Amino acid sequence: MAEEKGIAVSDEELNARVAQMAMYQDRRPERYRQELEAEGNLQQVAVSLQEEMAANVLLADATIVEVTPEQLAAEAEEKAKAAQAEAKQDAPDEAAPAGQDAPATDTQEPKE
Repeated sequence: MAEEKGIAVSDEELNARVAQMAMYQDRRPERYRQELEAEGNLQQVAVSLQEEMAANVLLADATIVEVTPEQLAAEAEEKAKAAQAEAKQDAPDEAAPAGQDAPATDTQEPKE
């Protein structure tokens, strides 16, 4: 999703996040970044930051709609009916078309 929205983490943003994390641990940001890099965890920090930025974009674009329990139940019922109708439409007919015999089925048990 982040790639679709063109969300990329800049070096400045990553450095700010590392500095914030270092501050919480009462550590020097430069040293903390070196340790993250040495442990291979700096990329995970960048990915986490990118996901957070993507979530913020989604929330900023979101429209909140208040719905009563009755409206929610009615909508769920409509969706269920639509799904049933679609399933019936997609399912092959049980009976053979008029003028045709149904395909023969082998009901005998196999001989040993």
